[in-house]
Amino acid sequence: METLEDLLRETTSDEYYVLVNLGNALVKLGQREKAIAFYDRAIELKPNCSEAWHNRGNILCDLGRNVEALISFDRAIEIEPDNYNSWYSRGFALIELGKKEEALASFDRAIEIKPDFDLAWNCRGRVLVFLGRDEEAVESFDRALEIQPDDDLWFKLGIFLKFLGRDEEAKASFGRAIQ
Repeated sequence: METLEDLLRETTSDEYYVLVNLGNALVKLGQREKAIAFYDRAIELKPNCSEAWHNRGNILCDLGRNVEALISFDRAIEIEPDNYNSWYSRGFALIELGKKEEALASFDRAIEIKPDFDLAWNCRGRVLVFLGRDEEAVESFDRALEIQPDDDLWFKLGIFLKFLGRDEEAKASFGRAIQ
């Protein structure tokens, strides 16, 4: 029986997807560093595998290695420019690097590709709060909630509206959160 290390060494370029799938399985098992090795080997065999680049970026971001993650997301986007998930994940890495305007642009691009991407609308709203663009933030949160109602987001929106002095809207938002 072959070990994971044997598979890592012996997989051919025609089988790169096996390495991506094994990397995904390792992530689910909590073995993120090993998963990176499998994504790296898949990339070595097939450099234009956007899924391997994207997944590698997600793990690096989880590990706090945001510069490396950003490089991976940029490569995934270079290969597959309309991959809204890569744009979305790129936004997270940029937030962690303190580049909020660039993060906003990434979330905007994800939304441009997939207008009903509620998570991107939510993150867009969060970045706008940090940038002091409160009305745009509320609009983004509202859009996220139109797409996918979420009790936790209704509650957070209520807190934000209360902070903005919009008490009646805050009360309505809290009401939606407990429905």
